[in-house]
Parts: sequence; C-alpha cells; structure tokens
Amino acid sequence: MNLLESYEAKNLVFGVVNGRFNIANAPKSLRAELLASADALRLAWLRREWQRYLAERPLPTDDPRPDLAVDHGRWAAVLPLAHGHSQELFEVLHGLRCLGACIVNGKLGCGEMTAEEYGGYRALLMPHAALLAGVLRGAQ
Repeated sequence: MNLLESYEAKNLVFGVVNGRFNIANAPKSLRAELLASADALRLAWLRREWQRYLAERPLPTDDPRPDLAVDHGRWAAVLPLAHGHSQELFEVLHGLRCLGACIVNGKLGCGEMTAEEYGGYRALLMPHAALLAGVLRGAQ
C-alpha cells in the first residue's frame, strides 16, 4: 500500500478544489504529517488520476467506428498494422473509417460513403498501394 492509499484507508479524500490540491476529512492530529508529505501525496494523486484518464481514452489505433460491427474486428487489426508501417497510410485509413469505409473480402470498400466520396480518398491511398495490400493481408 502506498502513501496515498494508506491515507485514503483512513477516509481522507484527495482532490482539486478551486484549482488547488485539497485533502478533505483530515483530522487535526494528521495535519502536520500531511503537510510534510503534501508534495508526495499530490504527485501520487496526479499520477493516479492521469493513469485513470488514460485508461478511459481510446488508443489512436482503435477502430473509431465500433458501431459498424460487421467489420469492426478487421479494422481493429488493420489500423494498428498501418500505424506501425506508415503514419500517412494510417491517417488516411483512419479518416476513411471515420467516414464509414468498410473492409470486405480483404479489400477496402465504400460502406456508408458514396462511391464518389470513396473515390476521392482512394486517390490518397494510391501512393501506399503495395503497403496497403500487405497490411490488409496481414490483418486477415
């Protein structure tokens, strides 16, 4: 049990009030001790809150459209692979997925997009055609 947890076990509540780190429910008998370790407590609390925040955020390589369940698993495999090979390819694929593109039989398709919309973005993929083919194969 770390310092922060040991004080929380004594029903002390840590947080930010009006932009300042605050310790609530602190009995007078602990105030000097808390003051002496305030920096360490603040740092431990901030680290924990940051980790909680990060745990709630999606990864940049997560499928931005999990609502499109038909090919969600394919996108969950394709986006991390693309991210590992080319930032530019990843960004185009991520944008296409946000707009509703799909992966059918190992190939990209329009999905919710019109053929015209998809055609415009498809041009951005052409410089990465060989890499895209490899990514799509690797995600199967």
